[in-house]
Amino acid sequence: MEKHEPSQSLGEKELARKSEVLMREKPSQVSNISEAVVIKEGNLFFLTAADGQVPLTENHGLGLYHHDCRYLNGYELKIAGQFPLPLVNSAEYCFEADLALTNDEFISNEGITIPREALGIKWNRILSNENYALYDEIVFENFFSEEISFTVSLSFRCGFDDVFVVRGLLNEEPDKVVQIDECKKEGMRFVYQGKDNIFRHLVVKLKPEPKEFNESGANISMKLSPRESNKIFVSMILEESKDAQNNIPEGIFWPDAQKLKDMTRNSYREWFKAQANIESDNSQLNTLLNRSLDDLHLLRSHIGEHYFFSAGVPWFATLFGRDSVIVTLQTLMFNSRIATKTLRGLADYQGRQIDQWRDEEPGKILHELRVGEMARSHEIPHTPYYGSIDSTPLFLILVAEYLNWTGDLKLYEELKENIEAALHWIDIFGDTDGDGYTDYKSQSHQKRLINQGWKDSGNAIVHSDGSSPQSPIALVEVQAYVYLAKIKLAEVYRKIRENDKAQKLEKEALNLRQRFNRDFWMENKDFFVLALEKNGGKVESISSNPGHALWGEIVDPQKAVLTMKRLMSEDMDSGWGIRTLSNLEKAYNPISYHLGSIWPHDNAIIAAGFRKYGFDEAARKIYQDIFDAAIRFKHSRLPELFGGYSRQEFSEPVRYPVACHPQAWGAGTTPYMIQTMLGIQANALEKKLKITRPMLPPMTEYMVIKNLMVGTAKANICFQKKDKKVEVKVLNIEGEVDVDISY
Repeated sequence: MEKHEPSQSLGEKELARKSEVLMREKPSQVSNISEAVVIKEGNLFFLTAADGQVPLTENHGLGLYHHDCRYLNGYELKIAGQFPLPLVNSAEYCFEADLALTNDEFISNEGITIPREALGIKWNRILSNENYALYDEIVFENFFSEEISFTVSLSFRCGFDDVFVVRGLLNEEPDKVVQIDECKKEGMRFVYQGKDNIFRHLVVKLKPEPKEFNESGANISMKLSPRESNKIFVSMILEESKDAQNNIPEGIFWPDAQKLKDMTRNSYREWFKAQANIESDNSQLNTLLNRSLDDLHLLRSHIGEHYFFSAGVPWFATLFGRDSVIVTLQTLMFNSRIATKTLRGLADYQGRQIDQWRDEEPGKILHELRVGEMARSHEIPHTPYYGSIDSTPLFLILVAEYLNWTGDLKLYEELKENIEAALHWIDIFGDTDGDGYTDYKSQSHQKRLINQGWKDSGNAIVHSDGSSPQSPIALVEVQAYVYLAKIKLAEVYRKIRENDKAQKLEKEALNLRQRFNRDFWMENKDFFVLALEKNGGKVESISSNPGHALWGEIVDPQKAVLTMKRLMSEDMDSGWGIRTLSNLEKAYNPISYHLGSIWPHDNAIIAAGFRKYGFDEAARKIYQDIFDAAIRFKHSRLPELFGGYSRQEFSEPVRYPVACHPQAWGAGTTPYMIQTMLGIQANALEKKLKITRPMLPPMTEYMVIKNLMVGTAKANICFQKKDKKVEVKVLNIEGEVDVDISY
């Protein structure tokens, strides 16, 4: 994609004409995807039902996606007119899926009744980001005592739906036309010309060649002797172009599948080698961590030259300010390389002008960038869209933490103007009413997000009586992010001897802390408010957000103790993690997006906040609860969120129907909680690594970290329980770094 150039603001009439796209209460209006089989490679991803199918029906989020477009929205396999029966599915390798199926009873081509489970069906599929392709190999084996002849039907449907249409946030255009070219024996070609004048193609080819294709697909005759097997190969190739003719090379339709698998698996192995890697005596913990690192590899995406962790599959597979920063912060200890590219990308798209349509302001860090048809044709403001109140301070925190881990002053010099612009935005544009707090105003009639913190659904910020607060809204956690950004940057400035800047930021931060602990505190509830609304009114709902204030280190010590105790009380602590909203609140709903559900990353941040204030046992409890939940999800993969029901109500965590999985924050949770438990902090500018009050996760006796990078130095460190304490041994150091251990 071309380097960002701010677009012209839309006029008021055009703003009024647009529908209220972003007033969402959940990420999607489609049906349940919690059991979807998900594979992704680069910018290409595919979701199917548990049986490997994509139904030829409406209102589902399954299909083949690329660049915010669902190319394929229907793909069905039938045997003698019947769907096969699913046995098992696995997508453990992230870029490929394996399914085992069998047949229901059917009548063969000769009129013979074939019993159930006579056929074994193995369905293997691979994604290739290099070829923008999906490859399927379907193997049929006859376990019946007689010869079987039957017809395999393969049906395809392409809608070329923008992801915002799939999510139900935009209506489909009534005059949309998808052309289908039936190329007998060769395959089918679907083509759509979008409003953005981009032609999107999907070409389907089959082996063996069917006698002919019909409107929806093709039929292939198959005859199998006892224990004989045969295969069908399906190739689907995607292309974006500026003309109606596809330019897909013939050679990519039938690649060497094993070579493709080996190449992609090797990229995963190389990814692991580049990480700080951890070995422990807890096999479940090892599985959780490996799943997290696999998912992070899967979530790597790029737009042009900018690489980043996309926020989540399927709804948020793109660059987000808040999401990409948080997951990068969560994983800095393991690998800082993608942080370099993420920071450069966010700086490149940093706001440069005032544009109401996109909520853009000079110095502001984006919320979300889209490259699909609706964005390109300006039906939505995501080119990029800047409706995030916390992306900017989080960007600054990442800059400071990146320097702590890498000591990369070259990148700091490169981003100097971006840092200053972000600080200027916080002080000038981020405070809309001049009260000294960073806030946002709801502008729903202009297609903006009503709420612009991490809880950004339309009903997420509520009073205790269930009513919505009045703008401007200053969220409790955002003030903590601003405080932490200024304190951490002040530390960086002092280390590089820019003392005047350091003193200015420290003074501003300490002033903010003093006022915050006065204005955001509820004496009657011994807890912090969720937010301040217009004229300083308090939004008194009991929520998880103040836990982020502990992470941001803005809370006075005596208030921190009360905050921790309230978060760990029964109405907040479900046993599977801390809820986003107390179950005593009127708006509480355990299966809402933000009003009582449990978010793994939220808990990881709260646990880190607890550790900063010395609440070690409370942090250990959160770790154990999230660990217990994680091992109960398929492939030990933490989703974006799950239901807020207590462990007494359900012995399994309750899935949220349309949660992203994998999701960046979920994937970053286990690595970050391990760092939190071990008490590891880096200071590469002073060539130091600090380990404070090290703890090992429950049911873990020892852990070894290898290839832990601090600046250009590398360390191997062992943590082992001994006499109810954790003993730390530095096994090896390459380069210059001092390890400071305090118990």
